Amino acid sequence: MPVTPLISTESVFAGIWSCDGRHAPAPSIEPSRIVMIPRADSPLARTGRGSSTVPPAAALVVEAGEALALRSVRGTAVQATVVAPADAAGQPRGGIGIRAMEPAALLAHHQLQRAARFGAPSLTLEELALELAAVVGRESFPTPRLPSSQRDAAHAALSMVAAAEATPSLAALARATGVAPWPLSRAIRAVLGIPLREYVLRRRIALALEHMVRTPSRTIGEAAHAAGFSSHAHFTDAVRARFGVPPRALLGHGRVDLQVKSAGATRAW
Repeated sequence: MPVTPLISTESVFAGIWSCDGRHAPAPSIEPSRIVMIPRADSPLARTGRGSSTVPPAAALVVEAGEALALRSVRGTAVQATVVAPADAAGQPRGGIGIRAMEPAALLAHHQLQRAARFGAPSLTLEELALELAAVVGRESFPTPRLPSSQRDAAHAALSMVAAAEATPSLAALARATGVAPWPLSRAIRAVLGIPLREYVLRRRIALALEHMVRTPSRTIGEAAHAAGFSSHAHFTDAVRARFGVPPRALLGHGRVDLQVKSAGATRAW
């Protein structure tokens, strides 16, 4: 499927990949490593050998030369941001990896989306695309040491979470997958790198931020409710806890320099 470019320079390519819901090959931009981030309302699934879910608010990293096919979890048209840096030196390698995005990566993705929407200069888009690739590339993508049955159950549960309008309970996911709640919870954490409750919250933050990008006329409260937050205050508290600032600070059209709280540490951006 075609990729609509956002920025293409000697240092990085970034664009929007689209799929009509059927199986489609992932983009190939040789010889680059590819980072794909599904839109917050567009869960994807890898198909073929080693099939798995690529949920929203997660990143799929594909090394150069790796081939895979993707499809929509919901069978509807989907989009994903694609970033391919020319130089991935010094970053972890290892074929194909799926990982929940840290707050720093969520912020970098949000800033790239906003900059593209508001017609930012090429230099800004280039810098933000490189920053997003670097932030995601610093994260490790270890292969979970799980029995195959638990790994498959974790991906099946993530597919259910991604496809559902309302987040299923852990008990419901356990009944559907045939794995007890606690082992299933641990398996999901091993696959994503974070607990399911934290992933669900990050996904809601990502969806609210996307609402703010796509529909600037919406209030922050409207975007929060549309993303599944119980209130404006709930969204504000979640954003402040992870980014150190209220949502309104993320509404600027350009780059935002923040103290992003991630994994117990504070990172400057």
